[in-house]
Amino acid sequence: MNKAHLASRELASVSGVTPIKMRRDDLLTDEDFEALVNAASHQCKKCRILDGELSLSRIRRAARKMKGRSGLELLILDYDELIEAEGKTEFEQQRVIARAAKSLAIELKCAVILISQLRKTTAGEDAGRPTLQRLYGNAAKQKFASFIILADRPYVRELVGDEKEAELQLLKSRDGKTGRIKATFNIKSLRFEEAREDLAEAKLWRSPSEPQERED
Repeated sequence: MNKAHLASRELASVSGVTPIKMRRDDLLTDEDFEALVNAASHQCKKCRILDGELSLSRIRRAARKMKGRSGLELLILDYDELIEAEGKTEFEQQRVIARAAKSLAIELKCAVILISQLRKTTAGEDAGRPTLQRLYGNAAKQKFASFIILADRPYVRELVGDEKEAELQLLKSRDGKTGRIKATFNIKSLRFEEAREDLAEAKLWRSPSEPQERED
């Protein structure tokens, strides 16, 4: 997705005006126009979207330049398989990218989010209980990441059920605590939102070193 499409999607999400209306002026009401103007006036003035040739060297230069000019608090790499990097194979390239993401976070003192895909489940594997091994590609992503969060939507995974049902799973945390949080996927704004969860069924956060309570 290019810069213009990403920007328009964000504007549609914040304003509440559907993308189809944004592409058709004749469908816009006065309320829609006012919502778009208001949303545009509050958009981040420092945010930048880098599209086109997504090479690792270009990303480094752009991030360092932005850090020096206006500061940089968050860098999102979307996603690793689209970034060109050194390496003879795809797995070698992903290792380089994972190490570079960690290096940039330390050098620029900012949060770096590396988006990655999951590999397909194998026979007998429970897709609803993913592990770190489900991450597609090089194991360096597991090694260098401080946190690994999986956004799981059964509808996307199995193509059946409620398309709004979702769950956010923390598979790795540098403080040791992992767990799951029920969520709702807003199909209009394309955002994950907090969902009510039955405390009796909630999957509590815990450290892997802590023993699980046995059921009587």
